[in-house]
Amino acid sequence: MSKEQKPTLGSGAIKTRKRNIHTKNDPEAFRDKIFAIFDEAGGEVKQQLSLLDDDSLDYQRYGEVFAEIILAGNIVMPGGSVNQPPTEYCVFAAETDEDVLKTIDLFHQLMRRKPFLRTRLDNVMTKLLLCGSVFSEKERTNLAKASVLLIQRNMITVTVLQKLNTTACVESGFSLNFFMTMISEYTSDSNGEVDKLLVLLKNARLDQDALLEMMPPKDRSQEALNAKLTEHGLEKLVEQYEKKKKQGTLVELAEGVKERIDDKIPPTEIHQWVLGQAEVSSL
Repeated sequence: MSKEQKPTLGSGAIKTRKRNIHTKNDPEAFRDKIFAIFDEAGGEVKQQLSLLDDDSLDYQRYGEVFAEIILAGNIVMPGGSVNQPPTEYCVFAAETDEDVLKTIDLFHQLMRRKPFLRTRLDNVMTKLLLCGSVFSEKERTNLAKASVLLIQRNMITVTVLQKLNTTACVESGFSLNFFMTMISEYTSDSNGEVDKLLVLLKNARLDQDALLEMMPPKDRSQEALNAKLTEHGLEKLVEQYEKKKKQGTLVELAEGVKERIDDKIPPTEIHQWVLGQAEVSSL
């Protein structure tokens, strides 16, 4: 009788357990790489893009750092202070509208290749808007102009602008001035087409009442808002708001007349009521 063979181990290779390799979070090192690219490429956008579109740059991890560099020039600390020195190739440092445009176009081209950067940019815009009052007038103006370009290119979620309605931003006056600069720029780019602006405001959930809430409390009135809009060359927006207000008043008047007719109130009394409402509403 043959002996029963004992089972033997197979000759396959020994498998090793995969381990998660943790790399150190080092935003400063990433920042230094971006600065080196800007130094090498200078102001040539094509060269900048070619060097930035590199798989060795971890945009998944450092996308917000990149957005901070593009907008503010360096890493932005809590509270809004920007690490020094900033790069000259950023929105804050731009000397002309063309410089702002070139910087945003660079980011846009990279974002088209790396769509996840949109979320990172939303986060950074939120951060900058919440602490906008600490920036210089030039930096705030450039950021407002950049915001228009970002919205037009669908690079940020327009509801990010709601952060302008926070108490600190409103009371400092930052919200209103920033928004006025932004919508002045927007209407200028769209040849004064107020309808497009109204669509933008609607999408951002910033209607007329929301704009009024951006006024510092001590100055908050419709008249003051209209004066501010006019000061920024936005008379057409004031006219549009007044038109919508009158349309709303006329609807209310029509409903009031119908109710009084249904209640069998004499026509003379209804007429007097309409005249009174028209006087109050300046119709």
